[in-house]
Amino acid sequence: MPDDQFIPAKTLRDLNLQNGALSVLWFVQQHGPINFAALYEAVFVGEKYVEVDRSRAGTRPTKEESMTFALEMYLDQLHTAGWIEKQDAADDAEVFIALPERFEALRRVLELPSLQEMILMSRNGSFLVSPLFGKPDTGRFHPQVMVLMPHVKRLEAVYVSHIRRVAHALDVTCERIKDAYDSNSTVSKIWSAVFHAQVCIADCTGQDTNTFYAMGIAHTLGKPCILIAQSVDDIPVDLRSEQVIIYYDTPAGMEQFEQELEARLRTELNLKAQ
Repeated sequence: MPDDQFIPAKTLRDLNLQNGALSVLWFVQQHGPINFAALYEAVFVGEKYVEVDRSRAGTRPTKEESMTFALEMYLDQLHTAGWIEKQDAADDAEVFIALPERFEALRRVLELPSLQEMILMSRNGSFLVSPLFGKPDTGRFHPQVMVLMPHVKRLEAVYVSHIRRVAHALDVTCERIKDAYDSNSTVSKIWSAVFHAQVCIADCTGQDTNTFYAMGIAHTLGKPCILIAQSVDDIPVDLRSEQVIIYYDTPAGMEQFEQELEARLRTELNLKAQ
């Protein structure tokens, strides 16, 4: 996800519901060195920094004061832990904040996730696991959309003439696992392909067990998975309540399929409608 599309907090409630210190650290990494006033306006989108009247101590704080106090608290926690550096100034708004030079080196040595990944983990209730297949392969190009479907001739045109055409029209990279690796891909390669995809398309036609296995990996990883099939009977019973695209292999049916698939991909990839 590009950094300019990733904003971990917009309001004080957003900041407090997730790991606030982690979110503030991400903003400092993205914008630092930065003064307090500019950091405040970066964290709380659309808000203008107003200097706090410290003489009002003991009275009910205003919304702006609550946001200032929360940001100061998280910065103090990070400074105490040694994760940020602060250069004091006479004016509170001009206190400069930055990450220490050792920050990235330390993160790499300890093999920690990026701040963005850690924020997403804390926001989505994620937790650490040790996959049976090891770390995903990083040595090849990884498409945005990975297609999971049976390796049968009758479905070849569905991918080549329709799914791939929709992806091309959206300027989105798309591959089948079969093409990404080979027809005898090992489970570790399937795991890597699904891991790196932004979205998966799973054709359940024929109830292919390999497709279902790869779909299970996608669901476990929290990947958006667009389910398609030529019959609702091919969709696992437990997944029939999901939004499924049922398509018919006729000229009119495939035209409708392309329209529905394009709409779903636009939604899942956050693409603007034309």
